[in-house]
Amino acid sequence: MRIRSQLLAFVTASACTGILAAAIVFAAGRREDAAGDAQLLAQTTEHEVAGLLALTQEYARYAEPRAAEQWHLRHAAIAAALAQDRAPGANQALVSTMEGEARWAQREGHVAGGQRPNVLTLIHAGPLKSVKPDAVGTGG
Repeated sequence: MRIRSQLLAFVTASACTGILAAAIVFAAGRREDAAGDAQLLAQTTEHEVAGLLALTQEYARYAEPRAAEQWHLRHAAIAAALAQDRAPGANQALVSTMEGEARWAQREGHVAGGQRPNVLTLIHAGPLKSVKPDAVGTGG
């Protein structure tokens, strides 16, 4: 009887350990999926920001209505990406991307040297807050 009780306790402990391991693997998979979604959103937003930068330079040089219209479309896409709250940390990823773009533009001589701008001052939260107030933070 004693061996039987020990065997039963061992099997129960093994089953509980297996269930716990499966739950941990499932939770890690969900976190990985969320991180992948956040990365995809950040990459899409990065693409839109790069396009916005190019259109800004084009409009400054040629002042074409087409460039202004495309600029507004890209700006709306960026605002929509920022308004999404399904990917926590995506806003910080966008800020990091914008800071990287500023460093690149300065290094390549596309903008005058000196102190880099605070990109948080370039994001106007008012329109975003009008769409979804709880999803927009000020970072401070």
